[in-house]
Amino acid sequence: MNSDAQILLEDTFPILEELGFDQRKTAMLKSCEPIDLTDDELVLATRAGFVKKTLETSAGAIEQALSQAAFAPISLRIELRRDAAPASAQVAAVPRAAAAPASSPAATIPFAAFGAQAERPAREHSAGNTMSVEEYERLTHRRVDRPVMAAPADPEEDERAAAAQMQSRRQKNPLVGQLSANDSELTFATFVEGEENRIACQAAKQVADGASGFNPLFIYGRSGLGKTHLLKAIQNYIVTNDPTRLCVYKTAREFLNDYVQAIKTTREQASSNAAATLERNYQDIDVLIIDDIQQLANAQGTIDFFFNIFNYLHDHGKQIIIAADRTPRELGAQLGFDERVTSRVGGGFQVGIEVPAFELKCSLIESFLTRLRQDAAESGRPEALVEIDDDLIQFMAEKAGSNIRTIKAFCLSVLYKASDCAHKGQQLGRADITLIAKERFPSNQRIISIDDVQDYVEAEYGVSHSDLIGSKRVKELMEPRHVAIWLSRALTENTLADIGEHFGGRSHGTVKHSIKWVEDMQVGNRDFASRLVRMREGILEQ
Repeated sequence: MNSDAQILLEDTFPILEELGFDQRKTAMLKSCEPIDLTDDELVLATRAGFVKKTLETSAGAIEQALSQAAFAPISLRIELRRDAAPASAQVAAVPRAAAAPASSPAATIPFAAFGAQAERPAREHSAGNTMSVEEYERLTHRRVDRPVMAAPADPEEDERAAAAQMQSRRQKNPLVGQLSANDSELTFATFVEGEENRIACQAAKQVADGASGFNPLFIYGRSGLGKTHLLKAIQNYIVTNDPTRLCVYKTAREFLNDYVQAIKTTREQASSNAAATLERNYQDIDVLIIDDIQQLANAQGTIDFFFNIFNYLHDHGKQIIIAADRTPRELGAQLGFDERVTSRVGGGFQVGIEVPAFELKCSLIESFLTRLRQDAAESGRPEALVEIDDDLIQFMAEKAGSNIRTIKAFCLSVLYKASDCAHKGQQLGRADITLIAKERFPSNQRIISIDDVQDYVEAEYGVSHSDLIGSKRVKELMEPRHVAIWLSRALTENTLADIGEHFGGRSHGTVKHSIKWVEDMQVGNRDFASRLVRMREGILEQ
């Protein structure tokens, strides 16, 4: 064993503990044998393929700890050695050094081990300074206690046992569902990255790979930007590549229904404690994913239940991933979530997904068209294999809205229109795309009124109409008032004087001040800018 490699590995364990590394994987790491250490690589050996595969899924976190312990970048390589001597097969020390396995006739015993009385007869029957165990027993009429040999470890059996244990956990926990065909397509490979979602995507990949430092992971952004795709991609990755972790995905509505049904069952059946059983099932999860958590607003009992589950999982090193259409701070300010909840869910890694800009829309459309043509080929529908020119793809991006799900449906409509044109001997044109866009994105042509804007902002911030347009100058009212004025200017055709009239008769200069306040706030305040975009798109969609 390489002593430097052993020292480095032992120095790494306390660091992994500080990083919140999975204790089961730490135990697997301790079972490995350090066999080599170079300037930039630590090599470990294991006899268990299951251990090798599991640790390789968390190599990034282990290498981070190794590099911290070595004060230099260190990579990790794990070798599978079926012929390595397992620790469990080593013979424990036995009383009186004379002990040796009966199955080893060549085993010998030093004379000194038996004292002076045994030494003389032993020398008379042995040419050397040792004798066999059998010879000693014959000469002294004593029986040597032989150690019980541990059975060699079977790596394949270990893997089967671990898989059986995991399967048992899955079968006993009714929260674990099967991935649908549609869900199985939502992977990292099919997620289209752009500047607007790259950080969120990279964080999701790190969490899926078991990295620490992202607990909880909170992804926010308005509906239709790909949050659910990322959450499902995490679930798909873990189910496929890390079966040692029990991963459960729930929408907030499903989570609420679980709790309500458990409470109802407990009340109806005196002998049942379904609520306690549900709590145990959630506590058994290794990775919990909750989508659209804003839908728990005003469900105080469910929020309390979630808070308790969150604390248990977090305190036991389990991973939690949450998605919402607003930041944790906004959950508290607008939907009445307790500060204890918002501080906990926002205490990890927060990252937003922004509305796709032109470049990302182009990439999305190209990706959707490619996959739709592939699906058509596999389904035997040659009529949907028409290629769309690059200039028309860019025109589609100009006409498309920001909801990614709607963009995909838009692409399907365009693809079939192109197929229909080709069948008639015609070319797909911009007029065709414009007509489809009007059907798919009617909000782009809708006329927005100041009243529409005010209604939306009042609901968003939880303020009354009289307060929004009134003269009170308190902090809680200034932001929604400024935002409503800015959105009225951005989305309607009204003049500044008209806008001022709708906001309690404010002057031209006051309206300009509100617009400038909002524009200044967007600079350097990514959360505010993202929220503003979400509100703008929300008004258009409504």
